[in-house]
Amino acid sequence: MTLADTAKALGCKTVSDPLSVTVNPLPTVNAGTDVVIQAGQSANLTATGANTYLWSPLQNINPTNGVGALVTVSPIQNILYTVTGTDANNCSASDQVLVTVGGGNGPLSAPVISPTSGTFNGIQTVTITSSNPGADIYFTTTGNIPNIGTSFTRLYTGPFQVLQTTTVRAMAVKTGQANSPASTSFITITNSGIVANPVISPGSGSFDGSVTVSISSATAGAEIWFTTNGNNPRLDVPNSFTKPYTGPLTFVGTSTIKAIATKSGLINSAMVTGNFVVNTAAAVANPTFSPAPGNYLTAQNVTMSSTTPEAQIFYTSNGNTPRFDVFNTFTKSYAGPISINGAVTFKAIARKTGFLNSSISVGNYTIGPVRQSFENEEASFYFESESTEIDGLESKIKVVPNPSQGRFRIMAPPSGEESKISILNILGQTIFEGKIEKDQIMLEVDISKQPTGIYLIKYQGIETTKELRITKY
Repeated sequence: MTLADTAKALGCKTVSDPLSVTVNPLPTVNAGTDVVIQAGQSANLTATGANTYLWSPLQNINPTNGVGALVTVSPIQNILYTVTGTDANNCSASDQVLVTVGGGNGPLSAPVISPTSGTFNGIQTVTITSSNPGADIYFTTTGNIPNIGTSFTRLYTGPFQVLQTTTVRAMAVKTGQANSPASTSFITITNSGIVANPVISPGSGSFDGSVTVSISSATAGAEIWFTTNGNNPRLDVPNSFTKPYTGPLTFVGTSTIKAIATKSGLINSAMVTGNFVVNTAAAVANPTFSPAPGNYLTAQNVTMSSTTPEAQIFYTSNGNTPRFDVFNTFTKSYAGPISINGAVTFKAIARKTGFLNSSISVGNYTIGPVRQSFENEEASFYFESESTEIDGLESKIKVVPNPSQGRFRIMAPPSGEESKISILNILGQTIFEGKIEKDQIMLEVDISKQPTGIYLIKYQGIETTKELRITKY
């Protein structure tokens, strides 16, 4: 017998050179103790003593390729599993484990849920019974199959109420026997006495630029209350974060909505949550006007544009800010040049899907005769070229600037007389009274807190009466 034959007979061989043979011991592989299970149950088998393992046969085994120290087996009859272990020297050995499947003790019968699937008027009381002596019943009301250890699976201890449309599933469990199949009851509730849960549309998700969210409830006349700061809506204590829903909400940043619905005489709805991730987007370029805002002698055709391709421009010409959250007649879509022949204040905004709205651009235009300046040691102010004279004095009374944001000067030429100033709104109500002393030529006025619109200034001197219209934007 050769040296190599002798090594082979003794165990695993490693030939280092033609004249030297190193004999390594075989690994001591252990498949564990024999196992007894009931039909439908599983068992974990664990091997030790080597580096890698391969189980066989590959019947009712997980992982299905049989590779690994730990496998789970679910045989339906007695079976002898063999595991072959290989060590770092590439030497292998095997061991076996017997899995015995108990007979005459099959799966439990499924529980009975009452009421069975159907549509019911009002709140329902649900009972679950089992024909398996000593078995526990586990159930869910989420539609999930019962899975012991999860948050949605509960142990049945007695009848419970279903307040709204619900799917109930139940399973019987007993030590030594396979779990029962899950039984199911689809319970549809009408007239439950509970306000229907709010529906947030669109649902949670990721959006570019901005997202407009609406909230509704199927219960007619229900009121919806919501928060956007992460707090749960609270109606039991005064707070600033719980708000009534009055219309769609637009978000340009990541936000979370929590909402409930209420109605007098009914139980409040459950709280629903919507999570909205808004990806920052570029803003649409601000609208520009042509010709540029200012004073012009003749009527002008004003055009509006944005450098953002395909942006849509909306504008107002009555001093109001364009609005999209409520229906109105003053916000208009720009479609072409606008002819003006008087004092006009345009406010314009540009929009494009997937972009943030532009800022609001304001254009103030006045159309009228050429103006020339008059200046004395106290102030500068403007007169129209066709002014008339009374006793050698200019009779024109001017307002600078006009239009304005409500802060302006009323200026009159020197007259040596005291003048009374009154300002009236469009309802004829006096909102300001003052006077220009005989040794003064101007009066500074601030009506910035008044609404935008057109106001009437009445100037009353000893010999001169004048009415002017001003525009506040």
